[in-house]
Amino acid sequence: MGDAGRGHRSRADLAFAAAALAILALAAFERLRLPLLPYMVPDGWEYLRAALHLLDEGEVIHFSSRQFLYPVLLAGMIAVGGGVGGIVLVQHALAIAGGALLLAAWMRLPMPGPRTGAPARRVQQVLGLLLMASHLLLGQSIVYEHHVQPEGLAPFFWATMLYGLVATFDTDPRTHPGRFVGWATLGLFAANVGALLRPQALFVVPAVGLLTLAFAWRRGGLLRAGAAVGIPAVLAVALLWGPEIHLSRSDPVAARVAAGRFLFWHFHLAAPLIEEDLASGTLPEREASLRRDLLDAYADEQVRHRDDRYYPFQNYNPCALYYGEAGRILTGHFADDAEGYADFANGHFRRGVARDPLGYLGKIGNNLATYYRWPDGLVYNPRSYIKVRAMAERLGETSRANGEWLSAHAAGAAFIDEAAALAPPVELSWVLGEPVRKRYFAYYATLGQASTVALVALLAGLMLPARRGDAALAWGAALGAVAVFGANLTASAIHGLETPRYVLAMAILSMFATWTGLALFAVRGFGALAARLGWGPAHDQGSIGP
Repeated sequence: MGDAGRGHRSRADLAFAAAALAILALAAFERLRLPLLPYMVPDGWEYLRAALHLLDEGEVIHFSSRQFLYPVLLAGMIAVGGGVGGIVLVQHALAIAGGALLLAAWMRLPMPGPRTGAPARRVQQVLGLLLMASHLLLGQSIVYEHHVQPEGLAPFFWATMLYGLVATFDTDPRTHPGRFVGWATLGLFAANVGALLRPQALFVVPAVGLLTLAFAWRRGGLLRAGAAVGIPAVLAVALLWGPEIHLSRSDPVAARVAAGRFLFWHFHLAAPLIEEDLASGTLPEREASLRRDLLDAYADEQVRHRDDRYYPFQNYNPCALYYGEAGRILTGHFADDAEGYADFANGHFRRGVARDPLGYLGKIGNNLATYYRWPDGLVYNPRSYIKVRAMAERLGETSRANGEWLSAHAAGAAFIDEAAALAPPVELSWVLGEPVRKRYFAYYATLGQASTVALVALLAGLMLPARRGDAALAWGAALGAVAVFGANLTASAIHGLETPRYVLAMAILSMFATWTGLALFAVRGFGALAARLGWGPAHDQGSIGP
């Protein structure tokens, strides 16, 4: 009987491994359908320029307000891949590795069933396969991996963060202090890398850092907690944030870009102040003219915005202001005076928030509602996919437009020739092709609805009595929820969650939060029912819960 049971478990584990490999192979197939050249957007050319400069000159630069880390990683990808095409190979490979790490993090969570053993494990395996497939086969994420943009690389580091911190929560700091600190260092350092790649997710770092500190303090005491959080913090400052701050000081554009985004994404708060400045009649004519022109551009954008589905609660599209007429007016007024531009933009943003703090909080709340509202929150937004054929057709044209500086680098000159010879690809098949595309959209729409339900389920699960052995699951579920909220809060406070790539870059965290939130509620809910019937496992007061 025992041998038969072991044989059955062995066959089931082999089937699980085979299914996981099949999903990874399908994910690779979907990516290899695209040409082995990256698609480029305006941001991408700036990252590529800094990377090629590093390869040829050996100098790390902060170019056009773009953080330094991604160009450094791009340079490594180009060197490893033997050209610019190596970028997409490495980014896709890391994305697939991130999917495997996501599955590994999920499988490391203990799932106590009514009786511990194979049945609960099999359910966890099936759900883990669905989790990995949902992440790896999200078509829009595949397209972003094919761009020279940090969104293509950040999910790998989020997956590394998840695995490192789940392993932290699954390790007893009293019996394995070195292993505990090592896992915490891996997870929190990866969180810092992801946040530097995507500054719109900066608050992920303090969110998961505080959660890790709370766990370490509760389980291992002050000294181990300090080591678990302090070591990765020192490494992050020394290797990531310190160099970023130092290099940004040599980039005259950095302060202007950041200030401009703060102003135009909150122009509804600054506009009343600008009107009051004009009404005072004390401004020099040049300054008054600037303010009148900005208000005129704002009014024109509000008229155009009536037919725009983005940012309905702000009455205007901030992107249209920043990249359109208003942005050109402000840039033209200050010309090369980046400091004056930053002082004007930052000053009006700060005054606007101070004058109407509830308006600022309302903007943040409305942005968060685009994610958390049920049933139509924009968690994955799969309909906003990029047409890959159009991107490929434009690649030759845009590479020639940047040919003057590209041709100065050997890898850049080769890229121009390769882009000119590129044949337009077929569109992404989205796993099974056009006949089931509606079902594909319906699945992710349902998954988006489940994400909001999962947050409520997580909160309810934390209120239920803990079960013996579910501590790591509870902390892991809290990890997913606070990481997603931290990212969403950052984007809402700085920009807006209606920018699809900000949300899609966090899809891996959203999915992990969904799975773990529902799992915790199921485990504790079943445990509470079983305990009432008198046959469930005992409660565990060491877990998260009352």
